[in-house]
Amino acid sequence: MHLGVPVEYENSIGMKFRLVPPGEFMIGSMPAEIETELKVATGLGVTWMREEIESEGPQHRVVLTKPNYVGVTEVTQLQYEQVMGTNPSHFSATGEGKEAVANLETGNHPVEMVSWYDAAEFCAKLSQQEKRKPFYSRSGESVTELEGTGYRLPTEAEWEYACRAGTTTRYWCGDEDQDLIQADWSRSNSGLLRYYHRRVA
Repeated sequence: MHLGVPVEYENSIGMKFRLVPPGEFMIGSMPAEIETELKVATGLGVTWMREEIESEGPQHRVVLTKPNYVGVTEVTQLQYEQVMGTNPSHFSATGEGKEAVANLETGNHPVEMVSWYDAAEFCAKLSQQEKRKPFYSRSGESVTELEGTGYRLPTEAEWEYACRAGTTTRYWCGDEDQDLIQADWSRSNSGLLRYYHRRVA
């Protein structure tokens, strides 16, 4: 127990959550890091990421005053389907990337190809399913935040604080790009970048 509540708990569909205590940390990137990332993005031909990369600055201190629970893992394809009734994943038995996962049980793989709006709707539906007051209400591509007590997406600061777990390196797993590639499933190493290029071309 911590602060009178469990450090970990599991919900009705098997999602595990861990309590993240209050704290403070430095968020964002230094100008030199932003310039390096912009060069990498340009080299990969993903100039549409420019605005996202530039928004990483300036680096500043953030203080989180309240504890919160964060999911231990990504939402799985099975968990998403239990709540939403569908599995939009590219790398699933019925997705466009099914050849890459042929003969694999993908139920415990992370759900992907989910928009922020889909994620908010998932939170709202799961909240209703567990008789909690939803934090979001979705209407098409519009999401309204409510005074809910149910599930919600973490803020950028909450997510980075939990992910960093006290580290001060460039990435939570080290300072080098290779450190991140070995620990992270992202656009650069997932095969989805090639998929996006094919879709746009």
